[in-house]
Amino acid sequence: MSARNFDLIIEAGPLETRAALVEGERVEAIWLGPEETGAIYAAKVTKADPSLGGAFLDLGEEEGFLNASDGALPEEGSTICVQMKRPAIGGKAALVTQKMTLTTPLLSWQPLAGKRKVSIAPEITSSEERERLTAMMDEKGFKGELRIRPYAMGLVGEAGRQAFTKLRMDYDAMNKAVKEDPTPRRLSPRQGASAALIYFADHSPKSIEVSGIQGFLDVKALVENDLSHRKVELIASQVTGIFEDCGAEEALEIALSREVVLRGGGRIVIDEAEALTAIDVDVSATQGQSYKGSIVKAALAAIPVIFQQLKMRRIGGQVVIDFPPIAVKGGGQVLSVLKTEAKKVPGARLGKLSDGGLFHLTMPRTNRSLLERMTTQAGEGPVPGRVFAPSVIAAKAVRKLEKELVDAPTSSLILTTAVDIAAWLQTHKAWSAPLAERFGPRFKVVSDETFSREKIDVSVKK
Repeated sequence: MSARNFDLIIEAGPLETRAALVEGERVEAIWLGPEETGAIYAAKVTKADPSLGGAFLDLGEEEGFLNASDGALPEEGSTICVQMKRPAIGGKAALVTQKMTLTTPLLSWQPLAGKRKVSIAPEITSSEERERLTAMMDEKGFKGELRIRPYAMGLVGEAGRQAFTKLRMDYDAMNKAVKEDPTPRRLSPRQGASAALIYFADHSPKSIEVSGIQGFLDVKALVENDLSHRKVELIASQVTGIFEDCGAEEALEIALSREVVLRGGGRIVIDEAEALTAIDVDVSATQGQSYKGSIVKAALAAIPVIFQQLKMRRIGGQVVIDFPPIAVKGGGQVLSVLKTEAKKVPGARLGKLSDGGLFHLTMPRTNRSLLERMTTQAGEGPVPGRVFAPSVIAAKAVRKLEKELVDAPTSSLILTTAVDIAAWLQTHKAWSAPLAERFGPRFKVVSDETFSREKIDVSVKK
């Protein structure tokens, strides 16, 4: 199997960081920072309850639950170091674990995993290289489980010796921080653009394009420190809107829509609910083929699109797919393709395909879906019963302001939004300092009560 060539696009804006993994003209995945799953916290134990099999924790930002399967319950009132296993979803509290996984572009390490073990990414296919890397890392004197990631291929010498040392230093620093200051808070050492690179490192992007000065500097430092043995092209983009240029903006818009149009005709309709996600495959016959043959062909073509959308939307939990009954009668083609696609998703579990066309699938759920993360319950859009969160509209407004500041280098600008969006921007002021430093203090935010919630306007001050 030939290696795939991925590019990583990172848009490090003043209010949010977004990243897209791209292969050719196809957007494979989207990342929105800061990442929730994997975040590390100093957490105060508010209640240890053996009857519930766990402990309730104050994470500073929210509450979390620590399962007793992690080991002995911590004492009430104590402060411990934990990692987000799954954020709060559908009214359920966030799940955390003391068995943390620390990650760099080269390695991931579980210091409390128990038995000492070295594993290696399957993307590293050379048996000689696998043996060499395993032997090199096995000499580091670590405890727990160490996983060697694809970017580590070719790692030698001092860089190899330092790779694990950095992880251990991060681990020691976080534990020290908890002892010195027990205040519940987020401790994750890396966020923003560098976190996006770490997230996508298993795909070994050949090039990384970053917009935003600080984001570029963060990624540059990470590449120079960890990836000097690899030929990774690092590009400082001077273009505002690189997310749009690479097709990620359109892919994100599609991933938030109920309907996805299929190239060969037909559509899939995706409805997310708290209990499950229902997907309806709506295909029709085409001329020049038998009725059944064309329906089967269209259904088969829909399956990779369904799994791509599940991945793009980060949908987990119970999924029910409704195929046209004629597409599944008397043949195993649909089930065969379903199995092939499901094998590409670690942790996916397949149910049965009924004669009526219903197929049940369980997807791993470790994150909120894009819809859950970017919208709140209310209103009519982007799907019935949900509207974009104020933070999402505010980020879009700041991106538009930044673009206009570039296009009008001498003008003073006014950003006008709906009242609640302007209030959000005024409350969360951290975004304005980077823009003022880059462009000067030549902008201000005002509200207009006549504006619809998603309306944004940038005008020249007269």
